[in-house]
Amino acid sequence: MTTAAEAAQNFHWFALRVPPQKEQVAQLILRRNGLATFLPVRREWRRRNKYTKIKELRTYPLMPRYVFTGFSKRVPMWFDLFNLPLITGVVGIGGRPMKLDQDGMERIMGLYQNAIDAPKEQKWMETHKEFAEGDTVQILGGSFDGLVVPVLGIDGPNAKVLISLFGGERSVNIAVDQLVAA
Repeated sequence: MTTAAEAAQNFHWFALRVPPQKEQVAQLILRRNGLATFLPVRREWRRRNKYTKIKELRTYPLMPRYVFTGFSKRVPMWFDLFNLPLITGVVGIGGRPMKLDQDGMERIMGLYQNAIDAPKEQKWMETHKEFAEGDTVQILGGSFDGLVVPVLGIDGPNAKVLISLFGGERSVNIAVDQLVAA
């Protein structure tokens, strides 16, 4: 298996522009046409649809509207490339496509080759109101409704929070779907 650095060294890399939200489809088209591609992504927990609470990992590009494409050490056939669906342009200066820096491309590929995954605990949290251990959260519902407390730890669908009761502090387990980032 080749490393990211080896893959980057074997090609001249260019950044191609594609329509918004079509990066993965464009990457597939380019690969089917025999080109090397790289698309740095992050994966986040999102609901399947508005009718279910079930969340699944969804992939989003880190650099929207761009797909990195590697050409072997020959001159790219730009006319043929722009005849492919979804390819709208190439990053360049003064109308000339600019090859990306080899060291920079190796660094990007090394950093993002396996994607950036959201923590598994976020699967049970409200979307866009996720939190982590050490954050302060607001309790939704129950006898502690509206109380803002620190998170001591997260274990799957439950979080341990610190609540002040009767002059003392106690740790209490609460379902993460009953908490939002404060």
